[in-house]
Amino acid sequence: MKVYVTVGFTVSKETRPGVWQQDITDRKYYGELSKQVNKWRTGDGVNQDADFSSQLSIVSDPFAVNNFHSIKYVEYLGVKWKVSAVEIMRPRLILTLGGEYIDG
Repeated sequence: MKVYVTVGFTVSKETRPGVWQQDITDRKYYGELSKQVNKWRTGDGVNQDADFSSQLSIVSDPFAVNNFHSIKYVEYLGVKWKVSAVEIMRPRLILTLGGEYIDG
């Protein structure tokens, strides 16, 4: 299935000389979703936790290739999903998605 998603990268920025801060930078990418698997796992709370175990192949740009190690999440279907693995297969990046990403 073809998708247009937001990918969140953690980027270090120097706020003043010698002081660095981690910021999230969102970028949009076209891609293709494969192996879409939705699972529910029992958590500590009252409700079960959603686990979206799928792979997403995005058409990368130089920013994505140079910062693949700092990809934190992919926003898909209105939810931010954790990226648990990244595989470089130029010109694409293969992102393995895990559970829901919690900001912070």
